[in-house]
Amino acid sequence: MKTKKIALFISLIISLSVLSSCKKDSESNSSKINSNTTAETTISEINKVKNTPPEEDSRFSTISDNAAEDFTYEVNGDNITITGYLGELPAVGIPEKIDGKTVTTIGKYAFDGYKEPKDKEVEFSEKNNINTILAIKLPDSVTEIQEGAFTNCYSLTAIKLSSNLQKIDEGAFACCDQLESITIPDSVKTIGPYAFYECFALSEAYIGNSVESIGDYAFHKCYKLMQSIIPDSVKSLGVGIFSSCDYLSLVQLGDGLTVIPKDAFFSCYVLSNINLSNITKIEENAFKSCSNLDAPSFSDKLTEVGSESFISCTKIKSVSLPSSLEKIGEKAFGFEEDSSSGEKNKVADFSISSSLNSVAEKYAKENNISFISK
Repeated sequence: MKTKKIALFISLIISLSVLSSCKKDSESNSSKINSNTTAETTISEINKVKNTPPEEDSRFSTISDNAAEDFTYEVNGDNITITGYLGELPAVGIPEKIDGKTVTTIGKYAFDGYKEPKDKEVEFSEKNNINTILAIKLPDSVTEIQEGAFTNCYSLTAIKLSSNLQKIDEGAFACCDQLESITIPDSVKTIGPYAFYECFALSEAYIGNSVESIGDYAFHKCYKLMQSIIPDSVKSLGVGIFSSCDYLSLVQLGDGLTVIPKDAFFSCYVLSNINLSNITKIEENAFKSCSNLDAPSFSDKLTEVGSESFISCTKIKSVSLPSSLEKIGEKAFGFEEDSSSGEKNKVADFSISSSLNSVAEKYAKENNISFISK
């Protein structure tokens, strides 16, 4: 059986240096997108996209359950929490039952691939069996993945989550460098902060239709993530959720979302269009350095735009703002930050249109920006 599993996944084996815990050089993994990159995504294309899960990866059907002795675990009544992995196979199938009890939880740092180097001056960690895992299949009995459960699984390329999973805790998959896609089932209610932080290879992420909240920096530096469809069930997004997602070109926001949080799309260089028709508040730096973003259409319910929320959005030469606005933060529109000096300079020939005697008119006059009444 072991020979069969290894043969089935031998094509997935990659050569990977095992790095220290989330201390990798992120720039070496970056796609190196810059402000000159262009994107063709339009609002009409965005509105055509449906949030449907992809077909199940056929590779998972070949994974058999590992023996109980391949794991360390804790018994809690009739339930079991997996706390560690001792096996050496590259394809891991976690059993639904161990000693007649049900596996319901993947515990804190159970599969954490980082090991403290013996030589404190050496940056890289020593190799260990966790870093040879290529694919993992969870049983449908699992309802929670706890903090850091799969963090630093540097070779992991694919994982099948439980169809009854309800919660993905903080940093659950942080620094899984080679994880290519994730399908979060419709059963999940919460995705914790840093859940997929620095998953550099993640290009596809289906977010289930029952997710209500996604935590801070959940997809930060997922350089290859190309699109994100936020379902209507989501009521809140965390700070910096998609910051530095270099290839993120398509974003569809669900009807349940009314606030764009701080740094949400900071440095999403190829993001060109986003529908903000249901948004009432945009926090500071939300779209900072989105250099390919076209001027969005703002909701007539919009009340606040935070400081520098659209600074260095160099493609935007004019904005039409609603009279509903009650507050516009410093340098929210019409300014560009010099990348070398950090100086923030006014954009030449920038214009703002809105109603007379509005907050938008006041902002334009205070910043010596051309104002057009409508």
